[in-house]
Amino acid sequence: MFIISYPPYGVDDIIVNNAVKIMGFQKENLYLSADGVPKGIITDYVYVTEGNTFEVLKYMRDNLFIDYIKVLMKNENSTYIGSSAGAIIAGTDIMLARDFDSNFVGMIDFTALELFDGTIIPHYEPENLQMYIQNTERHILNRYSKVLSVSNDDVVVIIDGEVIA
Repeated sequence: MFIISYPPYGVDDIIVNNAVKIMGFQKENLYLSADGVPKGIITDYVYVTEGNTFEVLKYMRDNLFIDYIKVLMKNENSTYIGSSAGAIIAGTDIMLARDFDSNFVGMIDFTALELFDGTIIPHYEPENLQMYIQNTERHILNRYSKVLSVSNDDVVVIIDGEVIA
């Protein structure tokens, strides 16, 4: 599994521990983004961490992880796992992250991974999502074919372009 965590957060050990203990991965099969794109290795799983969506996406762009993930998802049928920021980054763009995170990095291009035609609102139960949708201008949401939510106890999993939440 290729793990994208944002190094300044200092949570690599926690994520690795969770990947081993909770998700059942072998430690020797985990590759951290701090070490760059795995060379000559095709990973079956990609995990993108939580945090400030703008900071995480900028880090992914700066380190060439976007194209690597897109190739894995398209050509290798890898599975994408996104937690919080990682969930919203899976979609078309991160426009709605402006409602939840501060754009400290001054991002003006909100294009995300585009693994599916939609967006994901993290930390929202279905009833909270409905309230969010009702309070958001329709023209903003019409850009997406799917608007999904993921609660605090869930992650987004994308397999073959289909969101399994």
